[in-house]
Amino acid sequence: MEKTKYKEYQAMRESNPAFILNQIGKIAFNRAKAGKRYQYLDIIISQLMCAFSMEAALNHLGKKLFEYWEEVERDLKFDTKLLIIARHIGFDISRGLEPFQLLSEIIGFRNNLVHAKSSKHPAKEIHQNEIGEDGFPIVNRIPELLTDWEKLCSIDTAEKWLKAVDRMSSELSEAAKYQNPIKIGGIVDTWGVIET
Repeated sequence: MEKTKYKEYQAMRESNPAFILNQIGKIAFNRAKAGKRYQYLDIIISQLMCAFSMEAALNHLGKKLFEYWEEVERDLKFDTKLLIIARHIGFDISRGLEPFQLLSEIIGFRNNLVHAKSSKHPAKEIHQNEIGEDGFPIVNRIPELLTDWEKLCSIDTAEKWLKAVDRMSSELSEAAKYQNPIKIGGIVDTWGVIET
């Protein structure tokens, strides 16, 4: 079959970071769950992508709902974006109920990594089963040696957050009467004039 030749050809794509970031999070989660070599790092990636994809979903919806969104969104904190959108679409957010009860934890995790600072964590008593063959402590087995965000890194937490982000984005999108941005890639429109 011969390829069509065009005199003119144009395309327009709407990028959708919420979808891409969510896919990165799911792929990292699946790799972590399979126990691949860098499992711990994939868990961190998956959990970070939960925060990133949720914020991207809010920005996607905000842009659909408000003409001026791009002018103000950089100055708004995550919670403010969520409240503005929720009020506008008449959506009641119960931060004490699923899936929104996990939002503070998800955003806190993101903030701890985005604004990361070095810190010291002493452990006064180390048990024999917490020492590796190399004679060094196995850090992830000793809670006192972990930061707050490191204590959140687990397969179970990553899975819980991925499901929560899916539900939050779905519920907000449905209330706003728009497609869920974490479920759709960017749309591409094309048009052209075929050579005759």
